[in-house]
Amino acid sequence: MSNKKNHPLFVVDATDTVKWPVIVNIPVDGGEFAPFQFTGIFKRKSESEYESILQSTLAEIGPADEAAAEVLAGKRRSEILADNADLFLQLLVGWEDVRNAAGGPVEFSAQVLLDQITGVNGGYLSIGLWVAIHEIRNGARLGN
Repeated sequence: MSNKKNHPLFVVDATDTVKWPVIVNIPVDGGEFAPFQFTGIFKRKSESEYESILQSTLAEIGPADEAAAEVLAGKRRSEILADNADLFLQLLVGWEDVRNAAGGPVEFSAQVLLDQITGVNGGYLSIGLWVAIHEIRNGARLGN
């Protein structure tokens, strides 16, 4: 018996979106961060399209260096989050498993995304989305 795994064939005309997990680490009582997860639906782009979209953002610096990047860019964090929301709308086209406080589903829209990115958990959501975008773009999960 062969131990080879059967892999799907490479398809040249693949779909232009991908569903990807987004983990948002939010501070909770006791000095801890709790991971919350939803599925983002992202547009898949060629490298030149990513470069075009990301060229005027902090994406090339990466989410881990966001604080240093803010100083270098001379922007306030609130401005960076608003810029992130605009960029995310070019890549994120929907989501699944996002709920309101009552447990009901939250429909994806540009306004809801902007409200969340510029709201109380905006920095945490922004980092979660950046991580997902980098994983999709680079073809690998980011390490710690």
